[in-house]
Amino acid sequence: MDITSTLASGSLPRGMSVERFNAQQAADQKKAAITKAAGERLSAPKNDGAEQTKARVREEIKEIRKRLNILKSLYANNPKEMAKALAQVFKELKAAIKEYKAALKSEMDNAGDAGVTAIPAEPMPAPAADTAEKPEDDEATKADAPADPEAKNDTATPADPTAPYGAVETAAKTMVGEDGLNFTKEIRALVNLIEQKLLTPARIQKQMMKPDKAMDDAFKEVEDQLKALRKEMEDTDRDLKAEAPMAGMHLDIAA
Repeated sequence: MDITSTLASGSLPRGMSVERFNAQQAADQKKAAITKAAGERLSAPKNDGAEQTKARVREEIKEIRKRLNILKSLYANNPKEMAKALAQVFKELKAAIKEYKAALKSEMDNAGDAGVTAIPAEPMPAPAADTAEKPEDDEATKADAPADPEAKNDTATPADPTAPYGAVETAAKTMVGEDGLNFTKEIRALVNLIEQKLLTPARIQKQMMKPDKAMDDAFKEVEDQLKALRKEMEDTDRDLKAEAPMAGMHLDIAA
């Protein structure tokens, strides 16, 4: 938006002062610049390996999805073999999460690379020119005006010039964290679908058959693998939220 044309046309948002409008514009521009710098940091060549790993893992997940349709056709009436096959699927999904998490860890580490040029902190807007001319009016205004937390930001102390270094790092880590949390969310949905459509019917069929040690062993294994997979997802989510708290907040709100 062209600030000068906006001011000239008198189309300021209702109730917003020129100073506050300028401050908001500067904040938006700084946020966009930080986001751009964070994206450039993550697209650096040193992250190529991590991106390739993540792409390969996603391809593996696609193949697993295709295999599930085959398993449903092959073992719809064979709970023991279904349990064996799903135990293997859960093992592969757990390994996929570990690989993806390792790639994310590499990107998190690289997000702190200080070699990237920082975004300079913009100066805070100067107070209105007539502020000092009517001190008695200012005092009256302070007494009568309702508290406005946002208005305090207009006269806040200028930010530390080194802060943008951390801002770019935080933004980059947030992007990585959101990627990881979205991945585990996707895997969790897949696991729930597998349990609902394949494992639960097999459990029911098992209850209708004669006791069989081999079948019992197969179901113990699949239940153990499912439990280990769910723990891996929980641990991954916890670690990502610890490393990039803002990513956790964004997804929690979105959910």
